[in-house]
Amino acid sequence: MHHNDRVTIDVEHSDGYDDSPSDPERRPLLLSLVGLVVGLLLGIGIGYLVWGTVTDHPVSGRVGITDDGGQTADELVQQGLTLHNAGDTAGAAAKYTAALEIDPNNSVALYNLGVIAHFSGDLATARSRYEQAIEVDPQFVSALYNLGLVLRDLGDTDAAIDRLEQAIEIAPDNKAALENLGNLLIAQGQNQRGQELLDRAA
Repeated sequence: MHHNDRVTIDVEHSDGYDDSPSDPERRPLLLSLVGLVVGLLLGIGIGYLVWGTVTDHPVSGRVGITDDGGQTADELVQQGLTLHNAGDTAGAAAKYTAALEIDPNNSVALYNLGVIAHFSGDLATARSRYEQAIEVDPQFVSALYNLGLVLRDLGDTDAAIDRLEQAIEIAPDNKAALENLGNLLIAQGQNQRGQELLDRAA
């Protein structure tokens, strides 16, 4: 990952965006007050990954889907988040995986497994998990954004630009996405548009 990149986790899913930079060593779930206020105002919530604040709403109302112990997928995801925030990524991954056994389309579980892989440097797995989360929810800004960063780090600049463009279409004020897309475009020789995006992010 690049110098300014950071990864956080999705609380229950995101329709919003994320824009508060920090270092990768920070704890996985860092929700800015601004992002939280925006999420509450929009009635959506919190969820995010590299470079910013996200918003989220419960992934679904699939409360009737339970495991043998009577736990729902969303309950397992919440347990995973608690472990994730405590630094127990192995325990968190086990909870997210258990949630997917109940509900294979739980985009938050998919996304957060991507975050764990991203943090560990397993970009191939991170890419796969983010793509799965986006397949379930094409409006998942955090997953689009993080996938863009993974693709950038894998050397697929065109695909990275495409994903960041999608994130900005959904969240036009996402400063992190604007900044990263601007830098990528400038590196590709598209100086004018790249600088315009950087100016918007400033």
